[in-house]
Amino acid sequence: DGVVEAISDVSTSDRIHREAGYNMVYLHDDKSHGIHNPDYAVQLLQQSYRYLTGTNVPNAVIHDGQMQVADVQ
Repeated sequence: DGVVEAISDVSTSDRIHREAGYNMVYLHDDKSHGIHNPDYAVQLLQQSYRYLTGTNVPNAVIHDGQMQVADVQ
């Protein structure tokens, strides 16, 4: 669907977007829509968002590296 090509094209994307985009492609290609391991899927997308923006996903329950909900205040 062109997503992988767009993310991997170094002339149209920078390293940060390619690294975060890899997580999106990884989950998309899993074909389970996050059902196989939803905590991991959410954590991966939240970490990608934080990596790109420098902030946590607004109004979201943030998961930490141990698949536990982190206390965010």
